[in-house]
Amino acid sequence: MRIRTTNNNRRSRDRRALARYWDTLPDNCRVCDGTRGGMRGNENVVFGIVCCDYCHADGSVDEMARKRERLAPPTRTMTDLGESGA
Repeated sequence: MRIRTTNNNRRSRDRRALARYWDTLPDNCRVCDGTRGGMRGNENVVFGIVCCDYCHADGSVDEMARKRERLAPPTRTMTDLGESGA
């Protein structure tokens, strides 16, 4: 049985090229927009906000969550509206 080395070499070359391209992409951090250099695919979700490790570690996410809570409209429940469930 013959091993096809040329095709395997091409696949590994393409895989390396994709890995280099993936490393150049910024991460999906919603706090710093990827300017701090976090790795793509290694994001955390804290308080419903996607953030990089750097923003999670220094507390920038906490500040953003507090801002979002202040700007969010108050939620109203059925008892606040004066309606009964019956």
